[in-house]
Amino acid sequence: EKVARLEQLLAAHTVPATAPASAAAAAAATPVAVASTAVAAAAEKELPLLVKVETIRSALSLPKGTLVAMLQAAHTTLSLEPDGGLLSQANRLLRVLHEAGRLPPLS
Repeated sequence: EKVARLEQLLAAHTVPATAPASAAAAAAATPVAVASTAVAAAAEKELPLLVKVETIRSALSLPKGTLVAMLQAAHTTLSLEPDGGLLSQANRLLRVLHEAGRLPPLS
């Protein structure tokens, strides 16, 4: 049951493989609906760290690896410096990806 729920959450928050490669291309291709702060905060609390990191990995087309390696690769890809614990890093990366239109709005 937990695995099915994780798969459902992951499927609801990943970007299709046909997504534009850059944030600028994504913004130009479709209007971006930015999630409200309240909705984003609620989703950050709901999703397990593993699901968050897998969502980030998928959105950036990064290779699979350990949680730490995938977070490091995401920061490098987005030219960001890691800050805080793993959960804090994942939440920040999700916000950045949502704001850039790389992930669908949280709902």
